[in-house]
Amino acid sequence: MRVDDKEQLEQAVSSTWELVEARSHKPAETGGGSGVLVEEYLDGPEISAESLVHRGRVRVCAVSWKGKLTGPYFEETTLRAPARLPAEILAAVEAEVVAAHHAFGVDEGATHTELRLVGGVRPVLLEMGARIGGGGFMHHLVQGSSGIDFAGETVRIHLGQEPRCWSQEPVAAGHAAAYLVPVGTGGTFRRIRGLDEVRADPRVDHVAQAVAPGAVLRPYPAWTAYPAIVLSHHESDEEAVQFREHLERTLHIEYEEQG
Repeated sequence: MRVDDKEQLEQAVSSTWELVEARSHKPAETGGGSGVLVEEYLDGPEISAESLVHRGRVRVCAVSWKGKLTGPYFEETTLRAPARLPAEILAAVEAEVVAAHHAFGVDEGATHTELRLVGGVRPVLLEMGARIGGGGFMHHLVQGSSGIDFAGETVRIHLGQEPRCWSQEPVAAGHAAAYLVPVGTGGTFRRIRGLDEVRADPRVDHVAQAVAPGAVLRPYPAWTAYPAIVLSHHESDEEAVQFREHLERTLHIEYEEQG
């Protein structure tokens, strides 16, 4: 939750404890730990970096563009790879990601690193997960943009093998995108109108619907799940942007009427 003053901070802390109690079904003092996390807000677009690391050697396989998430709840709806950034900024991102691996002592496996570009130019680490990024679609973004079999290489590393991309440079595949259908107002889920049309689009590689009719979806801050994820491939970043706009116009969540 973004807060800009003391009053908003007090409201956010109170809301956080209410969410903790609702999720854990316990009083906050026993179910929610001893405090809340407060971080400096970094003004700038958000990106993510997917990397492989084997015996301490790090390779940043893809940098994805998430966009300018300004709050108040920072719901992610789109990722595009490769991020269209100047070479010097990409180099700075890679240096920051490699340094983070060394600082955290991550020397084997796959990682998912999230960063903000402060002022649009300076990469600052938000967090790193020593795993393939959540949702599974990070493999699609890496393979679609770089040609690297991200999931396959991760398995090879954990079997004690050297990644193939260490010695065999893959051919870049082009541009890949993931669209995470937003929850919207929330309610009892009925269906996503337009999903069959999207499935039939030749640019779409996979559609994953994550919820079934009757599921109760809640918007942020009491967020539950993305209703669906659309994975696609494109000839250019411009086409990926236009396709995201097409999906926003085409896909509409229908909720049961409250009566």
